[in-house]
Amino acid sequence: MPPQVAAWFALASALLLAALVHWPALRTFFAQDDITFLARARGLESAPWSFARLFSGAPRWALFDALFGLDPLPYHAANLLLHLANVALTWAVARRLLGGRAPAWAAAVLFGTSTIAFTPLHWATGLGELLATTGALGALLLFLDARARGTRRSDGATRETGFPPLDARARGARGNDAGSRETGPPPLDARARGSNTLLWLSALCALAAALSKETVLLLPLVLVVAEWRLDAPALDLRRAIPAAAAMLAFAAAFLLSARRAGYLGGEAYAMSAAPGFLAANLATYLRWCVTPHVAVRDAVAAMDPGALPAGLAVAVALALALWSQRRAPRHPEEVGAAWFLLLLAPVLPLRHHTYLYYVYPAWAGACWLIAGAGQRLVRRLPAAAPVAFAAVVALAGLGFTGVRARERAMTGAFPADRTVRESRMLRNVVAGLRAARLSPGTSVAFVNPAPRRHSSLAAAGAAPTASYLPLEQALRGGEAVRLFFPGLRYAGFADTLPRAWEDAESFLYQDDGTLRSLGRGAAALAGLGYFTLRTRQWARADAMFRRSLALGDTLADAAFGLSITSSFLGRPADERAYAAEFLKRWPDDPRAGVVRSALEGRAAPAR
Repeated sequence: MPPQVAAWFALASALLLAALVHWPALRTFFAQDDITFLARARGLESAPWSFARLFSGAPRWALFDALFGLDPLPYHAANLLLHLANVALTWAVARRLLGGRAPAWAAAVLFGTSTIAFTPLHWATGLGELLATTGALGALLLFLDARARGTRRSDGATRETGFPPLDARARGARGNDAGSRETGPPPLDARARGSNTLLWLSALCALAAALSKETVLLLPLVLVVAEWRLDAPALDLRRAIPAAAAMLAFAAAFLLSARRAGYLGGEAYAMSAAPGFLAANLATYLRWCVTPHVAVRDAVAAMDPGALPAGLAVAVALALALWSQRRAPRHPEEVGAAWFLLLLAPVLPLRHHTYLYYVYPAWAGACWLIAGAGQRLVRRLPAAAPVAFAAVVALAGLGFTGVRARERAMTGAFPADRTVRESRMLRNVVAGLRAARLSPGTSVAFVNPAPRRHSSLAAAGAAPTASYLPLEQALRGGEAVRLFFPGLRYAGFADTLPRAWEDAESFLYQDDGTLRSLGRGAAALAGLGYFTLRTRQWARADAMFRRSLALGDTLADAAFGLSITSSFLGRPADERAYAAEFLKRWPDDPRAGVVRSALEGRAAPAR
């Protein structure tokens, strides 16, 4: 097979594996911050403007809303396409760093099939991570190409390392054309101009990455490591100046606008610079990277002090891998390590937010490091090549099963993954309200008299500091109702029907967000009373039936319910009275036979 065909086949197979692993994300509904951003795009919520996440924030949501409305499929399809683009970029950078097709394929497969991509692909808001990664990878790719063009031997010839730049391949393809044949390299000033152009394009990509998510601010340092540790005959740090200038300009604009807009601060940006916390947080991320068999590694989104031993073991293994290549002429593994650490570093100080998807932009660097170390091992022990190939395929298989395991994982009655949980709840609520066909101006109330099952927000083993009803959280204080049903009014959640809500359209909600319409007023109270009977809350059900009867005595449900609650509450006279009234007014009701038998049974001892 010709080398170029083999290279494209390798890339295509990596893309196919990534798509097979992650396509279930296309089935996901909106969740969490998606609701707020869509509400802002539609003018339902106000949002101050800033440079923070300009490409992945308000302008992006406004564009997608104008194009796709409230159909979640195009949002998730765009995220999946971006992930596949990142797989291709990871492959392209690996070709330049590692040189061979096999390690580039391994890096692309490890990146593309990892469950680290689960949340960015299942969550429309995850486009920020994806787009920032695209820009950062593009910046590094262009930097490496610029470096290959501009690096010179001491004799004045151009030295090109790794994967040859496109212009060299194009010159070789035109070799038989006498009119356009080039007998030597182009003039050095032309090559220098081409190199400078690529460096500024790299800086623009870096700026685009920062405008997608600010966690890539340390990217210029990765370029410095690439300049320093790859095989340049002379270090030229000036190549990193365009990217550094772009990042400094962004940082200044970001800080000024973010402070004015109140973007910084609050719990999400509470930070700690304590060395112990930073080490433990890094250890948490390192352990997550080597435990793909755990379905929901970040179920508790917090630093795990217990991860220190495993994290230290991973750090030692990486250090040994880097030490083993210290005498090599090129050090691509060190570029991968620098990428991983520098793109992860900005999230390490976050005290209350430790999420697996924060690793996504950094993960490409770990893949280059692993592929590079594997390449060195295979060169020393050629017999290890089949083992290395099998290991990559096995990890891809773990990604396939891991994505599906995370979608199915449950904590009690709820999906363990928060994005999956809220996505399913919202889909069911929206379907239930659409089926009700409510007229504009209708108030909507969500009730369930069963004892509430709160979900704690505290870390495992800690005292609960707050709790929430998962469905109420998914609706974000009624924001989802206002978004999908602008004409409806959100009343709220309760375990009974307050008198102020008697005119509202009431829905009995379940843990998964499915709804059962109860109607309004007397009908809603009676229906809620019957559900309360199932929970054996006799006094509460009795109160609901009495209120229902007071609102309108034309309902058989209230009299029937009161005959039941009177029996369980030890009021035989009331039981007989309500039963007699029921039989007198609704003799043809399907329940009349049961009531008559019960009434006769009560009366038998008296005869």
